[in-house]
Amino acid sequence: MKTITVAAACLAVAAGIGTWLWIGSGTESGPCQDLLRDKRVRSALGAEYRSDLSCPALGAAVKHVTMGATPGRHSLQQARSMQSLLPAMADEAGTGGRQIPPALAVPFAQALADYADDTDQILTSVNAD
Repeated sequence: MKTITVAAACLAVAAGIGTWLWIGSGTESGPCQDLLRDKRVRSALGAEYRSDLSCPALGAAVKHVTMGATPGRHSLQQARSMQSLLPAMADEAGTGGRQIPPALAVPFAQALADYADDTDQILTSVNAD
């Protein structure tokens, strides 16, 4: 009888853990998932957007939609994507001491660095457009 009780208790614990993992897997939360729910990010990513992107995949998508084949050269659509992503990333990183995970922060920083000449021209008013 004692063996049956222990087996039933183990089965109940295993079922509870399995249920928790199954339910919890669909409600993953964090900076990357929060960003994926942001309409500015959805708009910026366009065809690259998927609601289940991991942080590394989101970082790759960010680079793909904001950077061109030639360093420092961007299409109007790429610039608009960066323009949408900047405030979304700032909002995510600037709330409650949250940080952007390195798997997303590094590719975003690389994409942002690709806009150094554009930023310099805007800030020095050489090219206001």
